[in-house]
Amino acid sequence: PFELQERAGIRVCEAMARRGVLTRPIGSVVVLMPPYCTTAAQVKQMVGALREAVAEVLGASSAPHFG
Repeated sequence: PFELQERAGIRVCEAMARRGVLTRPIGSVVVLMPPYCTTAAQVKQMVGALREAVAEVLGASSAPHFG
């Protein structure tokens, strides 16, 4: 629920690219599309990059917490 002019999705995707993970923004949605051959370690890297990128762009309190 972000205003389109905030460009939240684009900004998060740019922050993820700086961390070596390519994603696709659709409005304020960040799309992850790993190939079927992705390893568990690579998924963990993607999730970590997402958490860091959200914290960077939207603030630490907005970052997702995964168990």
